[in-house]
Amino acid sequence: MEHQPHSPDTYRSLSLRVQSLISTPRARYEHQAVIHRKPGDRPDDWDRLLDEIGNAEGVKLNARPDGSVHLVWYVPLD
Repeated sequence: MEHQPHSPDTYRSLSLRVQSLISTPRARYEHQAVIHRKPGDRPDDWDRLLDEIGNAEGVKLNARPDGSVHLVWYVPLD
């Protein structure tokens, strides 16, 4: 098995894709989105992204049986 060198572009591509999913009008209104790892996404990039999202205040990650992740975020009322 050949090891592919890590590229910052792979993580950036993944994070931009997820950002576009959570920025849709529906996701913004409902404060939730479902994300999934695509076959071309590097496992270490996926793990890093989930770790970073999971550490954000007010965000909950729920792994689903199909491998997707349900994100829910809370917006404080001022």
